[in-house]
Amino acid sequence: MSSKEQRRRERRPGRHSKLDQPRQRAPAQSKATTRRPVDTDSEEDERPARVGKPNSTLKRPVPPSPTANRQHLPKRAAPAPTASVNQPTAVTSNPASGLQARSVSTALGQPPLQTSRSQNVGIGQTPAVLEEPRSESEEESSGDDWARVRIEELLDTSDEEAIARERPQGVPDRQELTDEEESQDDEHAQEDRMSVVLSDNEDPDIYNTEDEWEEYDDTIRIIAEEAVPPSKFGEITYTESLLQIWAESNHISVAAFAGFARMVHDPGFNIDEVPYSLKTIKKLRRKLPLDTIHAHIVPVEKLDGDSKTKSTATCYYFDPKDVVKNWLENPQIYSFCHFGLARWSDCVREIFQGWLWRESVLAAISRYPLYTLIDNFKVYLSHVYPGAHLLFTSKKGNIPLRITGVFERLRAKDKQHDETTEAEEYDVWISVNIIVIRRADLDTFSINFETEALTLPKITFDEQVSVYGTSTSTEPITGYLVLYDFVLPLRIVKDLKPTKVFVDRNHHDVDPEAPAESAKTSANYYVSHFLPLEKGSTPKKKKLIDLFGAPKTTHQPTPPTITTRARSQAPERRAPLKPRGLESEKIIVHELVHTRHLRYLLAEDEIRKGEVSMAKLQEDSENGKKHIGVVIDFYTDKFGTFRTTHRSSGGMYSGLNNLNQAGRDQPRNHSLLGFVPNGGSFETAAEPIVTSLRKAARGFPCTTAHEGLGEVTVHVKVLSMLADMAESNGIAGIKSVGCVAPCRFCGLKREQFGLPCFHNKKSTKLKLLRQRHICSRIRRQAFDLKTKKAQEKLLMPHSIHRLPAVMESFGPAFNPFIQTALDTSHAEAKGLGEHAIGIFIDRMLSDNVGKKEFTRCLRAQHFPVGVSRVPNPTAHMRSLKMSEVSLLISVMPFLIKSMNANLKIFNRNVHALYNEREGEVVTTDWIKQQAIGFFLVVARANSAVFSRVIRDPESKLSISTIPTYDDLDERTLEYRTALANIATTLETLPTAGERLAARAPGQAVANRSRTKKVRLDTLETLPNFHTGVHSAENARLYGTNANVDSPIKERVHGLYKNLVPHTNYVEMDLAFCKYWNVMNAIRKVNDKSICAVNHPMQKSLARMPRNSDEGAYSINNEGPSSVLRMKELVRFPDYRFGSLIGKHERKKLNLDATIFNKPVGSRMIQGLWSAYTSYDYPYAHFPLTGFERDVGKLQWWQSVNVYDEGTESKLRIKPGQVIAIREEKDPEKADGYAVVIGICTHQPFGSDYDHLFFYVRWLVKDRPDPDMGGLMRYRLESIESAANSTHTKSSEWFNYVGLPSISKRKTPHFAQDAEAPNFYWLNEYFISSSL
Repeated sequence: MSSKEQRRRERRPGRHSKLDQPRQRAPAQSKATTRRPVDTDSEEDERPARVGKPNSTLKRPVPPSPTANRQHLPKRAAPAPTASVNQPTAVTSNPASGLQARSVSTALGQPPLQTSRSQNVGIGQTPAVLEEPRSESEEESSGDDWARVRIEELLDTSDEEAIARERPQGVPDRQELTDEEESQDDEHAQEDRMSVVLSDNEDPDIYNTEDEWEEYDDTIRIIAEEAVPPSKFGEITYTESLLQIWAESNHISVAAFAGFARMVHDPGFNIDEVPYSLKTIKKLRRKLPLDTIHAHIVPVEKLDGDSKTKSTATCYYFDPKDVVKNWLENPQIYSFCHFGLARWSDCVREIFQGWLWRESVLAAISRYPLYTLIDNFKVYLSHVYPGAHLLFTSKKGNIPLRITGVFERLRAKDKQHDETTEAEEYDVWISVNIIVIRRADLDTFSINFETEALTLPKITFDEQVSVYGTSTSTEPITGYLVLYDFVLPLRIVKDLKPTKVFVDRNHHDVDPEAPAESAKTSANYYVSHFLPLEKGSTPKKKKLIDLFGAPKTTHQPTPPTITTRARSQAPERRAPLKPRGLESEKIIVHELVHTRHLRYLLAEDEIRKGEVSMAKLQEDSENGKKHIGVVIDFYTDKFGTFRTTHRSSGGMYSGLNNLNQAGRDQPRNHSLLGFVPNGGSFETAAEPIVTSLRKAARGFPCTTAHEGLGEVTVHVKVLSMLADMAESNGIAGIKSVGCVAPCRFCGLKREQFGLPCFHNKKSTKLKLLRQRHICSRIRRQAFDLKTKKAQEKLLMPHSIHRLPAVMESFGPAFNPFIQTALDTSHAEAKGLGEHAIGIFIDRMLSDNVGKKEFTRCLRAQHFPVGVSRVPNPTAHMRSLKMSEVSLLISVMPFLIKSMNANLKIFNRNVHALYNEREGEVVTTDWIKQQAIGFFLVVARANSAVFSRVIRDPESKLSISTIPTYDDLDERTLEYRTALANIATTLETLPTAGERLAARAPGQAVANRSRTKKVRLDTLETLPNFHTGVHSAENARLYGTNANVDSPIKERVHGLYKNLVPHTNYVEMDLAFCKYWNVMNAIRKVNDKSICAVNHPMQKSLARMPRNSDEGAYSINNEGPSSVLRMKELVRFPDYRFGSLIGKHERKKLNLDATIFNKPVGSRMIQGLWSAYTSYDYPYAHFPLTGFERDVGKLQWWQSVNVYDEGTESKLRIKPGQVIAIREEKDPEKADGYAVVIGICTHQPFGSDYDHLFFYVRWLVKDRPDPDMGGLMRYRLESIESAANSTHTKSSEWFNYVGLPSISKRKTPHFAQDAEAPNFYWLNEYFISSSL
């Protein structure tokens, strides 16, 4: 050892290499491993090869354990003499050089990486690891090698002691092996490992105190693939040669070849029927039930292409009517659809539970017409539909009502009868706005004004109005509409009469069919202003039900009968009590708003457009004709691959909103409509599609998959259109995001964006909303001007186009300012989410220490099994996907928490800034806590914005984890406030690029592409910042924001987006349409659609191997798990097992496979008996304590994949994963949580089936953690403490659970504490998306 190295080790005691310590036992060398001997006299290549970062040569890195994070390669020392490459290899080490063999896994502090071949790598070459071809089960278990590390972390000493006590006598444990057995064990473990030649001067640090990467001495010598000598070539058949040449030359994937092999080995496959030309195969498409592909010529607007660019292009598309027919004729789709009225629910999940569905007649046309009628007589008084007006009979006097929605609500069960029917019964309800016409009505509904002097005109009432709502004046009675939705069942208003109410929009309505001024004089009531409710109002939603009854008046006394006398005298004997809950009822009004800011309901637009006629519906109902409403969405997006080139093509898609949430989450249920050709615009390409949708809204005949329904008239309702922000503005007729007022929902100017607009009064927000009739009036004023310049000058402050958009011009009834939905993924995740992460990484973290420490924590973070690799935002910020941004935000608090505060992770400017602001010296821990608090606010807001379930405010449920619409509004405001505050604080700090430019100007350009540029001074003026004002309202209209989010549609779009870069600029629109047409036709045949009944291909499709047919079960078809015969469960039809854990690995993991000779009272026997009860066996049904041949053994597996029919999703379970266990005795009780230690199967004596079990350790609540925003902290119970637990039922604490015990609810994310591995945080704000 050199003197310099000796002095360095004296300065850093305790940090020397473990290789310097004497080894107690040398491991046996692998037969396939060779080493290059060191020749001290050789002068060839005296410069030692340099190695970069640790793990850089491993193809499949293994997650390091917390105790092995700092075991790495040796530090660079003096150049050592190297051996000649021409010298023969040997397996002995050179004592003179001090070199000795050591496995790669030991050097890196990680579990060994399995390989079967190895060879020497020359000096200076990049080492690599190539994997041997694996079986199907091994392919599925890819990445399972780190299971041993996770299990060793989870098992503590108490667990080992408990297992040792249960081990039968005479069977030695891991510490009791004899020397011979131990040597054999080492030889067996060493056979599959790779040996390396390392320097004796090893330093276990990954980087020094200055956080600089250390340089290393010798290159790792790994045999990647050993050359085969000619004597061992063996024989190869002619078929094998052809298959190998074909597969290698055509780059056939593993999945494609597996499908080819299954097809060839199918008993019905006839090789004589295989044609020699692919064209023959493609001609078979004409025998499929294909749809017609239409085309039309569109002008090319962008002429900046190449020399082959033409002035016109061909647009290919499908007729939306054909797409709708495909959905309705498919029984696999139709059976999961909802056709009818909107439904009220305590927890809103589906889109038909949103408010827009209530407003539409087309969406629920199968339930119309609805009437108010006289009891016992079929005398129809009035049609009930959104937009109609009724005169409500109240105890305080008759009140005019405006119906705003019709929905159904589950009927309450009759408590007098215990018998209940399986079919749920619903009552029809309506939501209404009241129109106050008397001053007394203000007191009846507790309407209070914030200011005594309201803005003109003041509220004035006709004092001559009677309690019956009539007046002696010939003029209509003036009323004021209260903008709040009261609800009442239709059975209460069934005998109410209709009334005429004129809502004054004449001055702002340019529709030729708008009511004329004479309509005012013929109406009974006139409304020109409405009263919006401000924050703090607490109205009673069912107030009208309490007020229902005949009005009391002295002008019409009650007849003097005994019964009525008793009723009239009863209230006089009692004290004049106020209505129940009157003290808590309050409606706060800030100002009157003119009705020009009151938007039309969807039903009003449909009637005005001629799509719905109540008289026609009544006639068809009497004649027995049936109608069905099909609700769809329309999505468009461009292929971003060619945004920087001459191409600008894109796709158009549609989804069926009648499907439930699980059905809409499947990309196959979304259909292609067509493509926007290169150079064309969406306006011209979509014109024939939009025109067809307008015709489809009026109805067309179609046959459905419903048995006995026959032919019906189908009406198509376009409920929403989706696109990114720029394209959405174009659909709404608004200019691009750089205009004066870029928001398509409101007309607020860009310079007014920011936090103040979130605090505006409700009345102010309503006046700022864009209205279609107001924009039409502005366009009409612009058309009256002579010059185009004058027109643009008039339109510029409003940021609207001269011509309305294509949907408004050629399409069905459509309000572009509310039906062009907010895409929260683009706005929140890709918009502000990137800025939030970029601020932390670019402004706060130090360039070397901080970013490398963040990278270390990111690699050590245990994500759920369903989450693939997450890109490192310190280097790939610009390439993050929307789902990756949301995922990172939800785990950022835990990543920051695990960062080492003893290092200089924040740059000095951050410390100086906070020291100046706080007036004292702040620590790194304090700054860490500020960053954790910020990302907790961001994650909390995102969990509400992207929540798939919203709790109704009127619901009696008190589930704090499910947000309400008010919670969504509050969390969004909290997020924007925190983001604005941190932006204001850090806006003076230089970015990473600016800091790099100051140190090395030549590297500034290279760094610019690594992270997204964040301009904090203009952050509040971004449209994505402002869209948070409309997020809660968007969720209320569509049920949840997730119902109109774009990720699923992005996946469909990605099918073609990923192919476009490989088309070599060739127009592939027609080829893509044909591909979709063929695949869709095959699905028709497979799903037995009406149009493909008795198709010849159905027999062939029925013979194709699938995971499992309906009612059947499947398992691995090769490997050790293929011999298993699993217990058939309806909920879990498919099983896919990973690799089988061998005997030697089980010993290391303390997984016991033997059951015989265990005492009856042991935790293992008791746990298995308890787990068998989940399979509906009695307790202790199977004998588990007899001889080995009777009780069998446990087989342990690396992982298991199952398909859950209950949730219609796949589950992948591995050791170290947290699973939710349901409570069998009390389903309403909250689920329990446990960490999987092992996965085993067992076939008991007396049964022909194998059963799947999980060996677990339970998680119990510890306390809310104030440092993590009050997140619940869980403690990992040891096996010993679980056995002795007395605070809960002992059966719940057995360490074996059966597969049926897994809860149907989604398992939340648990984040492990890096400082205390036995503790976990329940991450309530975790968001995992597959998009």
